[in-house]
Amino acid sequence: NIFILMQPIMPGWKFDKPSGIFQEDKTSPGRVYGTGYAMKQLTFPGEAYCLQANKGPEGKKFLTTSVLDYMTNELKVEWMLSNRLNDIQRLNPDYAVDIDTFARTVKAQQEH
Repeated sequence: NIFILMQPIMPGWKFDKPSGIFQEDKTSPGRVYGTGYAMKQLTFPGEAYCLQANKGPEGKKFLTTSVLDYMTNELKVEWMLSNRLNDIQRLNPDYAVDIDTFARTVKAQQEH
């Protein structure tokens, strides 16, 4: 199973000295929140699609629960690995997926 979550693109923040608070800066370039927010999204209901193996287009399923609830209750998952494709691409631009890490993950899955 592959889970796809979309992250919002948000502007940056700036410190407003007179008020002493941080305020959203709508003039700053938009960016996604990052890895920590991606992990947090796994706990939000209705945030993801699941692509189920060997089911073709019929395998695309919108989750009304959180990814973690679905993985725990429906798939009986006991552990997981989460990587942002954007992070992997920055670390190794020649590979969208780190094959060595993927292979170790599959091996660990098979052993458990």
